[in-house]
Amino acid sequence: MVSKLTRKDMHDYQVDAYGKILNGRRSLLLADMGCGKSIITLTAIADMMDVYKTNGKRLKVLIVAPPSVTNNVWEQEAELWEHTRHIKVVPLVGTAEQRARKMEIDADINVVSFNNLKKWSLDLQKKLAEEKATEFPYQWVVVDESGMLRTPSSQRTRLVNKLCAYVPRITLLTATPVPKSEYNLFSQIKILDGGKRLGKTQQQFRERYFTVTTHDGVETINIRDAECRQKLIERIADISFRYDAKDHLPSKGVINNTVWCSLSNSARMLYDEFFEEFIAWLEETSVIDAVNSGVRFGRLHQIANGTVKDTEGNVRIVHSGKLDRLLDTIDALAPRNVLVAYTHVGDRDRILDVVEGSVHFKGSSKKKLKRWNENPDSGLVYVLSPASAAHGLNMQKGGSDIICYGIPTNSDEYTQLIGRVNRQGQQRAVSVHHIMTRGTVDEQIYNTILR
Repeated sequence: MVSKLTRKDMHDYQVDAYGKILNGRRSLLLADMGCGKSIITLTAIADMMDVYKTNGKRLKVLIVAPPSVTNNVWEQEAELWEHTRHIKVVPLVGTAEQRARKMEIDADINVVSFNNLKKWSLDLQKKLAEEKATEFPYQWVVVDESGMLRTPSSQRTRLVNKLCAYVPRITLLTATPVPKSEYNLFSQIKILDGGKRLGKTQQQFRERYFTVTTHDGVETINIRDAECRQKLIERIADISFRYDAKDHLPSKGVINNTVWCSLSNSARMLYDEFFEEFIAWLEETSVIDAVNSGVRFGRLHQIANGTVKDTEGNVRIVHSGKLDRLLDTIDALAPRNVLVAYTHVGDRDRILDVVEGSVHFKGSSKKKLKRWNENPDSGLVYVLSPASAAHGLNMQKGGSDIICYGIPTNSDEYTQLIGRVNRQGQQRAVSVHHIMTRGTVDEQIYNTILR
């Protein structure tokens, strides 16, 4: 049995961050992916639950999160730690009837997705009216990946604003902003203070701290100068806390982050059947098979990623868990440039089809390489095979984030992939985000490659 992590396993900066969240009713936690925003927040929730209990009350928390995070990420994170495993986390997912049943479960934390927020709000209003309730059932709202609230007028931002008006405690969690994403702080800070620190309108905020240039019809917003950046940081310093991975995670220049997803029920049945039988039917006329364990391993890797080739050579889609997590990760890192590594052609084609603006990078294109290195923090998404990340390919000027959609089984290719950005001249900590499917060969590959 795997032993649970304890408070003693938390980093000093995580203890510092949790204390600030606990002691501040409204706060914005800015921390890079992999810094542990979830356990920082859960620890604060656990301690606040004790405070409420001492006072004869019950704390109930609502977490609003991206769809792919809603179903199990918070629940699984709470289970990993000894001091948070007692927290009952219930995701409000499924059909309207299923969500209604889950709302009846006695939970400490409910998790609802951005996509279902409007429907859930209507369900809650109906429930409170039927019960003739006089109090809002939650005392704390946590917004995971609050960078998705970058537009003040968007429906999701307005819905979160309405929710936050009913609760005394609000915590927003998002990635550390890079220079080109500082403009997105306005909407998040306004949720916390109603416009007290950065102004009532985004126009006022823009005029005070930024310059706007237009080239070929494209508007670019940049911080005015270093003095304005410092004034902006100081203005929100009392309610925002920043933790950069490069300052807090000792990792010899590379930070390894795991982004988990799960197989759908049908994909899990397919995976397990193929693992046992070396053959499985996808449809009445489509089958996958393996003549030996090596071929089976490759097919299982494909299933874990979401697409698999049948015996006729056709690529079949079996689940979207990884793709959803990829989109969330790219959005969380925006506007940073990212390299997305794939291991199977079917995955590459699917990524290029779904991720807006993504381009296939073969490593030999001087034009694409020049664009990458000359335009850091421009939201570029380059999709490449680790095998094409040749020795000597210099990409450190354009970015520091790699997303392994599929983890390569060849350790040399994996090392060379990281070496494209983790090299002399890199100004940031290099982060490798491994999108992993639980209960699959992904875990075996990851443990072997990072051994």
